[in-house]
Amino acid sequence: DLEIVLRGFNAAYNGRQQRVLNGLSPEMVLRQRLEADPALARAGPELIATG
Repeated sequence: DLEIVLRGFNAAYNGRQQRVLNGLSPEMVLRQRLEADPALARAGPELIATG
């Protein structure tokens, strides 16, 4: 059943995202990074890649 397969993929994707971000939401990680280095708020791609 396609719904069961989709639930399995969603669970795996969400689990990976939580491991990568140490259980934080992407928005929380972004806020922490901007607080740590406010220059990133107006940074170009070259600064973000090395940051």
